[in-house]
This record gives sequence, C-alpha cells and structure tokens, in this order.
Amino acid sequence: MKKSANKTIFFVIILAIIIVVIGIYFGKGEENTPTANNNSDSSVQSQSQSDSEKNAFKGSIVYLVKSTNGSDIYKSDMEGNAKKVYTDSDESLKIKSAYSMNTSGKILAVLAPAGQEFGGSLFLIDSNNPGQKEKIIDQFASTQAPILSPNGKKIAYTIFSNTEADYGFSLYVMNIDGSNKQKISTDQVSVKILSWNSDSNKIAYLKGDNFKESVIYSADLNAHEQKIISFKEKIYSLNWHDDNFVLSKGSGSENELNKAEIYKLGSSGKNLKRLTTDDTHDDFCLFSPTGQGVVFLSASYDKNVDITKSGEITLLNIEDNKSKKLIEANYIIGWIE
Repeated sequence: MKKSANKTIFFVIILAIIIVVIGIYFGKGEENTPTANNNSDSSVQSQSQSDSEKNAFKGSIVYLVKSTNGSDIYKSDMEGNAKKVYTDSDESLKIKSAYSMNTSGKILAVLAPAGQEFGGSLFLIDSNNPGQKEKIIDQFASTQAPILSPNGKKIAYTIFSNTEADYGFSLYVMNIDGSNKQKISTDQVSVKILSWNSDSNKIAYLKGDNFKESVIYSADLNAHEQKIISFKEKIYSLNWHDDNFVLSKGSGSENELNKAEIYKLGSSGKNLKRLTTDDTHDDFCLFSPTGQGVVFLSASYDKNVDITKSGEITLLNIEDNKSKKLIEANYIIGWIE
C-alpha cells in the first residue's frame, strides 16, 4: 500500500510540474507576441514619419559662401555633405549676384570685374558640372538681382527710369537670350523681391515703400496684375510654389532685425501660418521641390541684412515643424531634386 501511495504522489508531482512548465511557456509566448493592432499602429506610425521626412528633406541645397578671395558656390545633400561647384577666386569676373536657378541646376549669375558697382554680364553656372559656365547676355543692368524661371526659359528683372514719361521702377520679363522683352508692372517707389511660380507663367513681387507697407502682387506674362495681400511689416524674401508662398517678414526696425520669422501663405493671400520662432533673422527662404519642406538662413545681423556675414542653413519639415541645421552659408541660391 505504501509503495502504491508513493507512486501516486510521484505521478501527481510530475504532472503538476508539466502543467506549470506548459503554462509558463505559453504565457511567455503570448507576452512576447504583439497584437495585430499594436503591430499595425507601430508600423504605420514609423512608416509615416519616415515618409514625411523623406518627402520634405530630399534633393540638394545650392548656396554661396563669401571669403577674402571671392565667392564660392556649393551644393550639399541633406546630411551636409557639400562639394564646391564654382569659385571666382581665380577668375577676372566676380559674382555680383546669384539668387536663382532652374529645376535642372543652372544658376543665373551676374558677373563683372572686381570694383564694378553696377551691371555686368549674365551667365548660367552649371551646378552639376563644377567650374562650367555659359555667357547668355553680354551687357546687363538691373536694380534688383534678375530671377530665372524654374523651366529656365525666362528671366525677370527690374529697371529704373528717370524720364518724365516713364519715371519709376518697371518689372520686365524676357527670354533667356534677351529677346522678347515685356513690361509687366511699374511703380514710382519700388518693384522688388521677385519670385516665379512653379509653372513659370506667373511672377510675384513687391511694390511700394517696403518700410511702411509690404504689398504682394502677382501677374501673368500678359501683364494681368493682381494684388494679393499687404502687410504693415517688412518682407525680406518671398518664394512661390504651387498654391503657396513662403516668406520672411519682420517689423523692419533695426532693433528688431533679428526677429524676422518665416511664414507660409496661400497664393490667394489667405491662411497665413508662422513657421519659426527664434531670436535670429530668418531669411532667404525657399520651398523644397515637393513643397513639403522649407529651407532658410538663420543669421544674426547688426543694423541691416549683410550678406558678407554667414548664417546657418536650416531645413524645416512643414508637416511636423521639425527642423535641423545643415551647414553655414552667406545666402541660399536654390533647392533642386
């Protein structure tokens, strides 16, 4: 009887141990296996963040750096890996302005001998082929830096006339070779800060006294002009992409120069949204090729915007408002795919 009882107890203990082991095994399995909902949510969130950053930050930033020897143009990827694409340090013609480029990477630049204050020759500098440039117009003069259309076929520029019949500033558009000049708009005080739309068939600009009121206009190539919006603040830069503008604006006061911020604005003049808030002058703003990102230069100036002083190129994702510093520059020329 005793042996039989001991056998029974032994088997009961073994059975209990097996049940405990099985329970622990399956319990751990359930604990380590995520539910379908959790797995799905995590995957979607991770993918969404990845896609957002990828769409906002892709392509190359082209920018200018000034030195004691001259001006250098660089092209950087989204990680700050930059290469020099042009320098005028060993050239007789120096870069006077280079504020725009087309979607294929050609930069419109005014080049002139050192010491020449006004005018020069128009060149296209190829950011995809270091050191390569092409003269397109020999003698050119404009009160503002000329702006190349995204498709590379048109140039917008301004001139000043002191004749009584045509006194003031005029905005013109011409073909890339200087032919087919068309007057788009005039103003006795000022026409400046030009920006083409993505389709290269309209242009936005400011008219009037920018220190008292900034008035944004747009016009098509048939000179059909439309007033978009006016601000009491000063606008420093403007860029047009599809149905939106990105712009830099501030009070215009010397004491508040480093409070200029970046804003997004619908092309109809509605839905103004502030994108930055900091203690630096945010300027030279441009949309990314997709329109989901913005690049701008963040710098600290004294009494005016001084392009001989450098700042930090900053990338901003409009969707989540996340930003990152890229590299130092004096001003930004363009953002291409």
